[in-house]
Amino acid sequence: TGYHLAHFRRAGWAVGGCDPSSKAVAQAREIFDIAVDCGTDAQMLPRRSGLALVLFSHVLEHMVDPLAALKLAHAALGPDGVVLLEVPCATAPELVAPGWFTLEHLHYFSEAGITRLLEAAGFAPLELRISFRAELYPVIAVVAAKTGRRVPVGPDALAAAESRRFLEKLIAHDDAIWQATRARLAEVAGPVYVWGAGVHTAQLLDRTPVYGKIKGVIDRDSQKWGSMLADHASSR
Repeated sequence: TGYHLAHFRRAGWAVGGCDPSSKAVAQAREIFDIAVDCGTDAQMLPRRSGLALVLFSHVLEHMVDPLAALKLAHAALGPDGVVLLEVPCATAPELVAPGWFTLEHLHYFSEAGITRLLEAAGFAPLELRISFRAELYPVIAVVAAKTGRRVPVGPDALAAAESRRFLEKLIAHDDAIWQATRARLAEVAGPVYVWGAGVHTAQLLDRTPVYGKIKGVIDRDSQKWGSMLADHASSR
């Protein structure tokens, strides 16, 4: 919606962006008066060159091929350009919310994993920070500069073993949270109205006994009004 771009513009930057959602593009214009192209990175980044900064804020985890996106950013940046990104951090399973593996996230990253991905795209991290107290879950923020080489990405047995241990801890942590949630919701007499007609509500309906007590689903997104989520209509 142009929220991040507005901050950069106030700091004196010339800004632009792209988003595949026509609604997001319209909001960027209406709310912040910022021109955002309607399209994907693959469509829009090849049209740019000499950029000082490319920002991927909670974007790479949604992409089918984040390496390809980083290579496009590399080509669009000037010689001294940098890429700034923030992604979910898969190193502290005890700190993530229930249902962390949501449908809209295709990738999760460790410090070593995001570093290898950047190196494969021709970047070297200048600064990497892990925030364990982010709003929803731990995140990794990285600023990386262009380099003259790309390091091939191959199988990593150590990374695979670390991922397995992370998943085992995450599953146990997730099950414990949902068990406690089910116990609390079993005491609710109803009726129940749910705020938000998204994937997290779908998980709530799937993992708890609240389904039979729900009278409706409320969402501020007009695109969802009148739609059905597990036999419940979404309204304003």
